[in-house]
Amino acid sequence: MGPIPRGNYSIGSPHDTAAHGPHVMRLTAHAGTHLFGRDGFLIHGDSKLLMAVVRFEEEDERVSRIRAYNFSPEVIQEVGAELGLTAGFVPYRFPFPVPT
Repeated sequence: MGPIPRGNYSIGSPHDTAAHGPHVMRLTAHAGTHLFGRDGFLIHGDSKLLMAVVRFEEEDERVSRIRAYNFSPEVIQEVGAELGLTAGFVPYRFPFPVPT
């Protein structure tokens, strides 16, 4: 586990799977990308729920940057409603011990 290794990848066509939900896309590493013995990278949602919004920026016909936006639960619900998707719950403030 961990982040996807830095390198160049092609993004496959979207397809649906039972395990990962709708609009799953496979990442295929280009030659010269060191994968540290890993493979099978996918771009996908979680349990068919909208959890975040991701933007892919392109430069010279390749992905140059991936930006992930994790909004408050209220914003995710509003975006999900606009897109006709069920919104999942992602806490934007993680619990911490209350000082005594």
